[in-house]
Amino acid sequence: MIPELSSRDRWAAIHEVISQWPALNGRYRAALERAVVARERLHSTAVGRGIALSHGETKELTSLLVAVGVSRVGIEFGAVDRQPVHLLFVFATPPAQRSEYLQVLAAICRLGRQGRLAALWEGAADSDTIERTLSQAFEPVR
Repeated sequence: MIPELSSRDRWAAIHEVISQWPALNGRYRAALERAVVARERLHSTAVGRGIALSHGETKELTSLLVAVGVSRVGIEFGAVDRQPVHLLFVFATPPAQRSEYLQVLAAICRLGRQGRLAALWEGAADSDTIERTLSQAFEPVR
């Protein structure tokens, strides 16, 4: 998790999250960034309510990985509701784990619809609070 993104546009924010992701080595990092950018060019993954769910699939991974960047100011992302993105999730998905990816995606969307994620960037939530709140979304795949 990156508790304070400095980027203000989607391309720089995606790069910032992926470049600071400790679970990825250089080879995976480059492949994932290419996949995420290619997907994002098709259509914005900003789903509204301050959330973007960028994702890329790569055969080089054996398990689903998720990183999140927080922007209190907001990132221009071409969202459906035209609001800035404050939580940028980046998913690295191996082809064999599409089902797990969809479960986590659905759980994050539920939290967003319930309004439970806005407090993560509106207030002074620290990294531990953000991580505890988001961990609820990952319960279905643990």
